[in-house]
Amino acid sequence: YDPMNPAPAYAVSSSENDNSFPDYAYLGKRCDTISFCTEPLREAVTVAGTITMDLFAATTAKDTDFTCRIVDVFPNGREFMLAQGLIRGKWRKGFFVYDPIQPNTIYKYSIEVGNIGNCFLPGHRIKIHISSALFPLYDRNLNTGEPSGTCDHYEIAQQTLYHDALHPSCIYLPII
Repeated sequence: YDPMNPAPAYAVSSSENDNSFPDYAYLGKRCDTISFCTEPLREAVTVAGTITMDLFAATTAKDTDFTCRIVDVFPNGREFMLAQGLIRGKWRKGFFVYDPIQPNTIYKYSIEVGNIGNCFLPGHRIKIHISSALFPLYDRNLNTGEPSGTCDHYEIAQQTLYHDALHPSCIYLPII
């Protein structure tokens, strides 16, 4: 994650005359984003409620952010964003519990992705994007651990995500 090239929170329509929804497919292809996607659905899947993600990760930085975006992938490949959320490393235990992270240490991050009500139709896919920025919706994390309002430098961070028996990263989808 490079704070000088943060992953954007929003996609844009393909042209000014395009009245369709913004396509998020290109955001999932950035080198600082990893995506996970289902196979095309054989039947409709309705998701309604609060989506959360437990992510086990480590960073080389003194602080960093982790994000999760859930998208509905249409059969033509267009991706419609349904919800997205972010957690800052040093505030991973809550906004009133400052707990600095140690570089290269695995932590569990619980990301509140958001509330949705969506029916994923047959042929569609359920996809998530994980990155370290939702800019400009959230300020860039400069990865220094210092207050971002007064910090005049930044660090590029190498992020490592874990998913194994000891580190069961997962997303919770309230399927009806």
